[in-house]
Amino acid sequence: MRPKEFSNEQMRKFLFYTLEEATRRFSPGVETYLILADFSGSGFSNINLSQMKELAPIIQDCYTERMHMMVSVNVNFLLRTIWTLLKPFLDEITVKKVLVHYNP
Repeated sequence: MRPKEFSNEQMRKFLFYTLEEATRRFSPGVETYLILADFSGSGFSNINLSQMKELAPIIQDCYTERMHMMVSVNVNFLLRTIWTLLKPFLDEITVKKVLVHYNP
């Protein structure tokens, strides 16, 4: 993914569409989803802090009950640092649902 190639508005629409479509496709009795995010090869070139700051509250405020857990794998030092800085601004319930696997 190359978030710097898309405006914040485009990314917001993409996020809403993706989460709403996933919810629409739930099998009967399924009410939550697990997000698996593979950050292999991530760095400054494909990180947009402005978008992260704008999109995180959407997930927290609009979809926190739908998200069972988010598992982030292959997280490098940069992303781990960003997560450490972002956590204090998120609700404790949301933070507990995020598992970050640091890959030194």
